[in-house]
Amino acid sequence: AQMQGQMLLKESPEKAIAYYQDFLSKHPKANDVRMAYAKLLVSQKKYNEAKPEFVKLVESSNGSPEISAVVGILSLESSDYLMADKYFQQAISAGFKEPDQLHLYLGRSAERQKLDEKALGWYDTIQPGDHYLDGRLSAANVVARTKNVDAAIKLLDEVEDLTPEQQILVIQTEAGMLNQAKREQEAFEMLQKATQSWPKSVEIIYDFAMTAERVGKLDIMEEELRKSIKLKPDFA
Repeated sequence: AQMQGQMLLKESPEKAIAYYQDFLSKHPKANDVRMAYAKLLVSQKKYNEAKPEFVKLVESSNGSPEISAVVGILSLESSDYLMADKYFQQAISAGFKEPDQLHLYLGRSAERQKLDEKALGWYDTIQPGDHYLDGRLSAANVVARTKNVDAAIKLLDEVEDLTPEQQILVIQTEAGMLNQAKREQEAFEMLQKATQSWPKSVEIIYDFAMTAERVGKLDIMEEELRKSIKLKPDFA
């Protein structure tokens, strides 16, 4: 049934929706199909039709934390933040195996509701692990927007035990904040130093080239862009 729904979707979303509705009327306990149906409704921005499917999914799963988490994500995508918060917290209470992932989503939900302090509270809940850096980056963006860039950079500089890829991401984020605050010269100097530490990072080289353009150093921009092309010819 799921495969048939996917095939019909290639023809027309409405055909897939009609098929799922017919199938679910005959097999109301087919949660996997209902999940596919709910996701399709969200992707088609049919949020009012999707909401009752969310509720049915949670009720028929006997409070499964995994189902509650997915319903929370679908609710977040459909901009129903109160419902998203409800199901994220329900999933955490039911023992969801990666609660920090949901703390990150709760922070994003709070941000979209313009509840910045609440968002920071959720991000600060995230412990060192797979989602820790995402939480720190999200918190830094809130701090940069509500306080100042220097405080946001200080927050990121205090994050320890990063892999080289994570260090590069942090530098890119910090330089982006400086550029956004019209502090292009500081961003230029930061990225220039970073290219010395990571001379083969195409991402750092490209960001450095773009910042060189902002400070009027077109010769450096061209030199760095040619360098990035040489390092990775298929880099978009």
